[in-house]
Amino acid sequence: MAEIIATFADGRLLVQEEKAIETHYISGGVPFRIGLLKTVEKVLSIDAHVSGHPEYAFVVSLKEVLVSGDTIMPVLRLGILSGMTAMSGSYHGLAGTLSGIFLSGSGPTDQLTSACLTSGQINIVANVIGF
Repeated sequence: MAEIIATFADGRLLVQEEKAIETHYISGGVPFRIGLLKTVEKVLSIDAHVSGHPEYAFVVSLKEVLVSGDTIMPVLRLGILSGMTAMSGSYHGLAGTLSGIFLSGSGPTDQLTSACLTSGQINIVANVIGF
């Protein structure tokens, strides 16, 4: 749900949007629509974590976030997640706890695997400026 944090004199808005992603993760990012805006000018911050488990966070680089109109596409990378264990080069230690999310990759900064079962399971909070 989008919330206006501030309104600037030139009419731009600082908006915070928080919601669970609605689709499976795809290579290159996940589409994340920002409510209350027609155009996103700048992404200030993004936090991504497993819904209901904020201690399990993902790394999101602002340099890798694509912007198209009112939609941003952050790339989610594996972070150092508490309780994570490595198995055969992939990270599956949280799979039972996290309702089917398999965090595969060869290292802790690898991008989530394309088509990963993430719909409704990863929560994203974004702070953006736009109009």
